[in-house]
Amino acid sequence: IDADRGEKAYLYVGMRRGGRNYYALDVTDRDAPQLAWQITGGSGDYAQLGQSWSKMQAIPVLWNGTPRNVLLFGGGYDPAEDTNVERLAHNQGNAIYMADPTTGKRLWWASAKSGADLRLSDMTSGIVGDIIPIDNNRDGYVDLLYAADLGGRIWRIDLMNLGSSTEVNTQG
Repeated sequence: IDADRGEKAYLYVGMRRGGRNYYALDVTDRDAPQLAWQITGGSGDYAQLGQSWSKMQAIPVLWNGTPRNVLLFGGGYDPAEDTNVERLAHNQGNAIYMADPTTGKRLWWASAKSGADLRLSDMTSGIVGDIIPIDNNRDGYVDLLYAADLGGRIWRIDLMNLGSSTEVNTQG
C-alpha cells in the first residue's frame, strides 16, 4: 500500500462463521496497522446483522446529489438456517447495508424490519453473498444492486439519489 500524503488506506474484514462483526483496519502505515472501527452485529444500528459472510465493497453513489463512497454488504447468515429444509423467515441476516467507510456508521439499509430506509416485506431470508453493484448508465455511480437471499429470491434495487429516495423495481 502506498498512500499519498493525507490519504488513508483501510482493510475491511468480517468474521464469516466466527461471528457477527466487521472490522476496519487502518493500514496506511503498513508497519503499524491500527483498528479504525468495528461494527458489532446484533446491536444498535446493526441489530439485523448475522454472521458476516458478505464482502464489504467500497462503491461510489450519489447521496443527496453529491458523490460519496459507501461500503456495501449483505446482512449475513442466521445459524438457524443450518437445519432448515424449507424457506422460513429469520430474525437476522435479512438486510442489505451501506456504511460510511471511515467510521462504520450505518447510512442506509433495506430489510423487512420496521425502521429500514427501504422496507421490503418479503426480505425475510439471510443475504450472505456479495451484493452486485452496477453502474447502469455509466455515469460513474452505482445505480443498481443485485442480491440473492437464502430463500431463493433475487433482489434488484434501483438507487435513485440516496439520502432522499430509493426505489425497488423488481424482486423475485
